[in-house]
Amino acid sequence: MEAEQRLLSFKQAHEEAGSLRTSRLAVLAPEDLDVLGAVLAAREKGLVEPVLIGQEDKIKKAGSSMSVDLDEIEILDQKSPMQMARQGIEMFFDGSVDLVIKGRLPTSHIYRAIIRKEKELGQSQRISVCSLWELPHQDRFVLLTDTGVNIDPDWQIKQDVLQKAAFLMNLLGYAPLITLALSASREIEENMASREDAEKIQEYFRQEGIDCQVKFGGDMRYFPGNDGEAIPDIILVPHLDAGNIIVKLDFFLEIKRSSVVTSSRGPIIVPSRSDTWEHILDELALGMVISHRLQQHGGLWRGALK
Repeated sequence: MEAEQRLLSFKQAHEEAGSLRTSRLAVLAPEDLDVLGAVLAAREKGLVEPVLIGQEDKIKKAGSSMSVDLDEIEILDQKSPMQMARQGIEMFFDGSVDLVIKGRLPTSHIYRAIIRKEKELGQSQRISVCSLWELPHQDRFVLLTDTGVNIDPDWQIKQDVLQKAAFLMNLLGYAPLITLALSASREIEENMASREDAEKIQEYFRQEGIDCQVKFGGDMRYFPGNDGEAIPDIILVPHLDAGNIIVKLDFFLEIKRSSVVTSSRGPIIVPSRSDTWEHILDELALGMVISHRLQQHGGLWRGALK
C-alpha cells in the first residue's frame, strides 16, 4: 500500500476535507440538535450537501428551534427508525451518498442495517468501531478498537478487527505499526485469555507477513511520559466493556476523540449522545478524509495489510 501523508490532528483533517469535493451526506433522524448543527455548519463550509432522512415534521421542528430554514435541503420522509437506518445504508452502499451519520436513532439499528446489507452483497464483513484519540502535544492519533460492536470476541474476531484498524491507520499515514494488546499481567494468572489471544494474533501476523507488531499490556512503557519504545499506534482491547469504558475517558482527559464504524463500503459516523456539535463536525471532517483516501486505494475496506 502506497504511503499516505500522515494525518496529525483534527485541524489537519478539516484542512484536507476543505480541499475535497463536497460530500453527499445521509443524516439519519437529524432532529438531534447537535448533529443537525454540525451538519449545517459543515454545509456552510462547503464540506457536505445533506440528505435528511426521518420524520419530516420533527426535522422541520428542529430546524425552527434553531431558526434555520431547511427548505433548500432534501428531506426524505420516513416514519420507522429501522427503515431510516436501512434507507441511509442502502443509499451509502449504492453510491447515492458518500457518507452516513447517525442522529437521534438507536445505534443498534445502524449496526443491523449494515450487517444486513453486507450479507446481501455476500461480503460477510465483520463490523467494528475504531475510535481515534488525538493526543495532546504529541502531533498524532492513537486508535482504540473495538469500542462498540463485538462483545466478547475470540482471537480470530480480534485479529479481523485489528487488521481493519491497521488498514485505517495506514490510510492515515501510520506505518510501520505497533499494537498494544491490553491484558492483565501474566503473573496474576498463568492462562490469561487476552494474553493468549494476542500471542495467536502475533503469530498469525508473522505468518501472513502483515506489518503490524503486537505488544502485550499492561506494559505501560509504551505511553508518553514513561521510558520505553514508543507510543502505540493501535490499542486492542480484550472485550467491549473495556473498550467502551476506556474510550470515554476522553471526557476526563485533554484528548479529542472521533469514532467510525468500519463497513466494506467505508466509514459510517455514529456520534455519542454526549458529543457536542463541534465534536461532531470534527467527525464529519475525519470521515471525509478517510472516505477520500479509501477511494484512492480501491474503494473497499480491506481486511489485511501486507
